[in-house]
Amino acid sequence: MTLVFATNGFSMPVTVGQHVKLSLSGGNANGGGEFLVEDWSTGKDLLNTFCLEYNEEFYLEHEYVVWDISKNAVGGGMNTGDPLSSTKDPLDPKTAYLYWNYTRGSLTGFTGTDESKNALQEAIWYIEGEIGGIGTGGYHELAHTFYDEAVAADWKDIGNVRVINLAAPGDSWPMRQDQLTVVDPVPEPTTILLSGIGLLGMGLFLRRKTRPSV
Repeated sequence: MTLVFATNGFSMPVTVGQHVKLSLSGGNANGGGEFLVEDWSTGKDLLNTFCLEYNEEFYLEHEYVVWDISKNAVGGGMNTGDPLSSTKDPLDPKTAYLYWNYTRGSLTGFTGTDESKNALQEAIWYIEGEIGGIGTGGYHELAHTFYDEAVAADWKDIGNVRVINLAAPGDSWPMRQDQLTVVDPVPEPTTILLSGIGLLGMGLFLRRKTRPSV
């Protein structure tokens, strides 16, 4: 009896080498907010995301390439170096906690308003060391709430959250922007099918083994 499992068991909303564009979904405090990533060729919505790097710039609705998907921000921005060197800016587990819960609709205080999108963006920038502090009043108070919740959660690693490093077509390394994504733990259809075949084989094997002799 053999159980068969697919090697690629998790879905990814974007892939390395894919051409994409970004549009603003809400927010826009200091140029940040919630961004929608779409496939460049088809216009298909892929994911909603937030910026990691404060001082990188990109143009909305322009073509970019997914250069890398990893645990680090590379190339441009604060705390990052040449992506071909050993200098990387690891994603902070607190950021991963906030974004993971944002994608699941379980982030306390996030209501989908521009205020909450600005607050989440500010909290991420602060956690990642891109800005020196969180402001006071208005949406800044919610940013403090997000930050405090992330600290209290005390995640030790980044789980399934990853960094999308974007480059302009033809660039040898990403200097445009770093965004957040999640490796979705929902099995792809092929994985479900192959796992089902394996379980069916196990069931037939056990049935044959336990059949009484006559």
